[in-house]
Amino acid sequence: MKNTRDKSVQNWGGTSSRSRLGRILLGTTAIAAALLSSAAYAQDAAPAPAGEAAAPQDETTVIVVTGIRGSLQTAASIKRKASTFVDSITASDVSSLPDLSVAEALQRVPGVTVTRFTTGGSPDFPSPEGRGNLVRGLGFVRSEFNGRDAFTANAGRALDWSSIPPQLVGAVDVFKNSSADLIEGGIGGTINLRTLEPFDRRGYFASVSADFNYGDLAKKWSPSYNAMIGNRWQTDIGEFGLMGSYSTSKLLSRIEGWQQPAPIPRVVGANGNSTGERLTSLPRTTTDPIAGAMLGFQMRTNDVDRNRDSFYIAGQWKNDNSRLTAKYVRVDNETQGIERTLESFPGGGNNQNYAITGAKYNTGWSTPALNLCNDPNADGGANPPRGQDYCENTFATTAGLMESGIISHMDDSWFGAYGLHVDVLSIGKTEKSTTEDLSLNYKWRPTDRLFVELDAQQTKATASVDELWGGTTTAAIAYLEPGLDDPRVRLTVDPRTQFSTAFNGNGGYVSAPITGTDDPGNTYWKFNSQGHQRGTGELTAFRADVQYDFEDNDWFKSVKFGVRTSERSQVNKQADLNWGGIGPRWGNVGLGTLAAMDSKLYETIDFADFYRDSGVLMTDQGGQTKFSVISSDLLLSPEAMLRFMQSDSRLSNPDGTLKTNWATQLDANYQPIFNDANVSSITETTNNVYLMANFGHEFDNGMSIDGNFGVRYSKTNLDSAGFLSYRSFDADPQTASTVQNPRTPDAESRDSVQDFLPETTRFLCPGLGTDIRVACPQGQIGKYEAQTVAVEDEHWLPSFNLKWNLNEEMLIRFGASKNISRPNIQDMRAGQQLRAVVSRAAFPVIPRCTPEPCVQDPLFGVDRGASSFSLEQIRITGGNPNLLPTTSVNYDLSWEWYFQGGTVSTAFFKKELKNIIQSGDETVGSMTLDGKTVSVVYGGLVNQDTADIQGFELSYQQFYDFLPGWLSHLGMQANFSYIDASAAPPPPFVDADGDGAADAFGTIYRFGVNNLLGQSKYIVNLVGIYQDDKWEGRLAYNWRDENLTTYRDYITGGPIFNSAVGFLDGSIKYDVNDKLQVALNASNLLDTKNKAEAQISADGQRVDRFSFLNDRRFVFSVRYQY
Repeated sequence: MKNTRDKSVQNWGGTSSRSRLGRILLGTTAIAAALLSSAAYAQDAAPAPAGEAAAPQDETTVIVVTGIRGSLQTAASIKRKASTFVDSITASDVSSLPDLSVAEALQRVPGVTVTRFTTGGSPDFPSPEGRGNLVRGLGFVRSEFNGRDAFTANAGRALDWSSIPPQLVGAVDVFKNSSADLIEGGIGGTINLRTLEPFDRRGYFASVSADFNYGDLAKKWSPSYNAMIGNRWQTDIGEFGLMGSYSTSKLLSRIEGWQQPAPIPRVVGANGNSTGERLTSLPRTTTDPIAGAMLGFQMRTNDVDRNRDSFYIAGQWKNDNSRLTAKYVRVDNETQGIERTLESFPGGGNNQNYAITGAKYNTGWSTPALNLCNDPNADGGANPPRGQDYCENTFATTAGLMESGIISHMDDSWFGAYGLHVDVLSIGKTEKSTTEDLSLNYKWRPTDRLFVELDAQQTKATASVDELWGGTTTAAIAYLEPGLDDPRVRLTVDPRTQFSTAFNGNGGYVSAPITGTDDPGNTYWKFNSQGHQRGTGELTAFRADVQYDFEDNDWFKSVKFGVRTSERSQVNKQADLNWGGIGPRWGNVGLGTLAAMDSKLYETIDFADFYRDSGVLMTDQGGQTKFSVISSDLLLSPEAMLRFMQSDSRLSNPDGTLKTNWATQLDANYQPIFNDANVSSITETTNNVYLMANFGHEFDNGMSIDGNFGVRYSKTNLDSAGFLSYRSFDADPQTASTVQNPRTPDAESRDSVQDFLPETTRFLCPGLGTDIRVACPQGQIGKYEAQTVAVEDEHWLPSFNLKWNLNEEMLIRFGASKNISRPNIQDMRAGQQLRAVVSRAAFPVIPRCTPEPCVQDPLFGVDRGASSFSLEQIRITGGNPNLLPTTSVNYDLSWEWYFQGGTVSTAFFKKELKNIIQSGDETVGSMTLDGKTVSVVYGGLVNQDTADIQGFELSYQQFYDFLPGWLSHLGMQANFSYIDASAAPPPPFVDADGDGAADAFGTIYRFGVNNLLGQSKYIVNLVGIYQDDKWEGRLAYNWRDENLTTYRDYITGGPIFNSAVGFLDGSIKYDVNDKLQVALNASNLLDTKNKAEAQISADGQRVDRFSFLNDRRFVFSVRYQY
């Protein structure tokens, strides 16, 4: 048999008979088996694996197709032959474009989108690489490594695909429905990454490659290297194969983003100016013009340095009826990021004090109800009063939206600062993760009809995050032109500004004139914040499958039975960010400005080149672009920061403790401190049994059907260990009656909760002595109680898949299944906090007597204490070990056409979800204290919602071999997805303490948005391809419709929608000879910005929120194989 390597000719469809189709697809089968860890290496042909039917030994020429054509042919073959709904990408797909990770490559699969923002979390911190994927709008995606469990040791279940280098990828399969033999867990879908095995090649093979990556924002080169080697040998006891690979990758990238708040209502005068007075206190009429004012901005940069190393080794042995495969994979990732955010935002309590002059307005803009403020620091602090919060007051706005203006205020003139607070938030973040996976697989065919497979796996993973924030502040007057495409800011120094730099010893300050925003003498060290996370996880799993093939049965082809057991244990520790003041202008501990500190503390940065030198920061009229900020070296090392502070007597005491309001979260050995309440230990044991029958039948009219039906039984036992912490009452200070603050004689004995609820007081703090009015000796947490929660759940998961082959080119496929997705590991932690919810009844208010003269009530204005305090509820917050899996019933129907040179398919799908996890309340018991029986209520994540998702996908790919000349080398891929999804909106506010009001401003959810997080209604991929014997080229355009990224944004207080966006990527490769290849890949060729809008009203009105710009990335590659 001749074996010819050809990169330009292929046959995907049959035209006459199944036997011809089998011969044509022989080369495809060989490629499908070659799961290559080096993408360039994946483009060479591979023989069919042993154990498959051998081709007849004749002179038939088999054309083995490689390159882009080969990868698309392989993917089409996998999809066609699959027993359920599967889309795939192969090694050439992964490497043909500059996708840095598997997550980015998967966005080219129909219905799959990549996530760069934390879905449901803050949209302020995007990632330069794709972190995860949604399948058909859902995030309930199971990740697998060679068909086995894969995870990262963070709070979730899935593997962070950004941690997997493309060099490890042979192929990635996306299962969109299920069968009984697939492991449960992927409601949205299952993503399985497959790697190379030694028997995928005929003998000795090796390759080396080098990639050089350049980002035009980072303006730096970063290298990646990969090497692979393998061989196979015949011996008397069978054949052996061994291969190994190593890759190391460095990525230097940069993100720049412009952000602006939602507008706030302001009364404007005839000249367009707005004085610094509160709108709520102005003597105004309903006809006064109210406009939407833009009073702040953020300019954010993030420089990321990612280093990734991977090691892979695989060994195989086989004889006539057995095959043994062992694999070991280790991936190490370390990412360091330095983020700088130049920002100025008014607080909720003083946004009406800002003066606006020289303003211009878009008078055609209006909104019926604009919130009074959108900053979380609401008037009087973050905890809103009972009832409607100050920021939730709304006003009709008819005078337009501010397009430009000069913004200033004089609130801080008392310490010499005139103008806005202009801050630079600096964040240093280090993330590390290691995943190790060891697996052993044994396949045995004792008879022609009996097949046995045994599989064992052990995975170990660790993850850590260290984060340190440092804030600095100066003052400037801002000219502002908001907008996402071409914003402008001019920051100028008021000549009156003279910063107070020190105390003069006479109750006053030493002041110095400001020279510029980059002068450390004009900058205060405002605050620090620190957070740490640690996670370790381990998984052990065993699986056994037995298949029996029926002979000469016209309908039933085989029956398959299997069992699986797995145990996953994980420990997560967390120390949340702890904002605290260092030397702010309002409470300076005698530090003065940065100039008074050691110069190791700070450095100077310049925002002049923001958005590629587009002039966002204006330099005319004295505009400033440079600023003094906390040093990167200190931000990336919490230990170095603490040692620096301990070396300064103004910041620390002789024993090393800090004098500042900010408290470190490091111990004496400079290791993170994790209190018991934030440590969780979870062990999850899952046992599965399944039974599945495979059927098929050929009809006399040339049609045939095949498929499977079965059921999978899953039983899970969860043991979650943690601590239940009891939140004690605050101390009851003893306050005497004075002339200024008169009190009745018994007021002190009835003014606090301890006076009425002594049993509840001791229940929350058992360590109290005889005097229960004092602070709990154990602190705010009066008691830690170890608890272990054991939960068991079981599910029967039926499935049915049918493939109706209409002819040799067309088929109809149908699938129906039930599946589950288990909650995130961290959400099931047993770490919880218990608190008592009490109500206070006041005495009736005694009115002042009128009219004068009259006899005043002697108790008027006198503190009488409380009429009563009553226990209303025992409230538990934190993790919820009793969470149940989300379940889904899935339906898929597709029509697929595999014709000469290409494929066309359309698929319809529907998913019915139950037990979706959202915030809510659940009564878990009752308790009697102080003579009253009350409910014990858990407030947090509970199973309570449902959702329906439906849609369709269209897919087309073809090479135009019928065209003349060079046009015959052209090809195209195109797919389109429509997804219609909605879910119940979150509650209007979170009330964890049960007092009937929002716990904090940050827990208010405005407007009742019912979109599914991260889901785009429309997704489009268009790929143009060229390939001949030497050259390969591809241009790929990926577009997705708008999608909801969070229900509540930290800055605006409302939902944020990512705008529709499209990215154009490209690649070109040249084969110098059969061994050497060079390539140039490019991404973000259109210099596209990720934009978003903020919703500001219940009727869906939106305004601009942010615009993020990523590197245009260029990768030059050299690959050699031999």
